[in-house]
Amino acid sequence: MPAPADTGRYEVSVWMNGKMPEGYGNMQVKQYANGALVDHQVADARHSTEIDGDWVRVAVPIRVQPGVDRLEVLYDNSELLVDDFLIRPLDTDVYWVDERGRLILNGYSLEP
Repeated sequence: MPAPADTGRYEVSVWMNGKMPEGYGNMQVKQYANGALVDHQVADARHSTEIDGDWVRVAVPIRVQPGVDRLEVLYDNSELLVDDFLIRPLDTDVYWVDERGRLILNGYSLEP
C-alpha cells in the first residue's frame, strides 16, 4: 500500500448504526508485510463521541509501516449496519455528494 510522501498517516473510519441489538463492537485495522502481521490497531466504538442521530462514527488513525503490502479492516460485531467507509491520508480532504444530495467532507455532512 503506498504511503503519502509526507507522513504515511491515514484514518480508517466508518459510521455505524448505534441502534443495532448487538451493541457497538470494535473496528480493527491490521497491516501486513510479506504475509506477516506488522501492526494491529483497535477502536472500541463504545468510546466514540461522534454521534449523529442513530449513527456513531468509529475511526482508527494509523501510520503505514514500512513494507506494508496489505491492509485488513475488520469490524467485530455479529449484526452490523455501516455507511460511509473511508480510508484517507490524514493530510487529504475527501469530498463527495451522498444519495440525498448533501455535501460530505471526510465523512461529515456539511449540510443539515
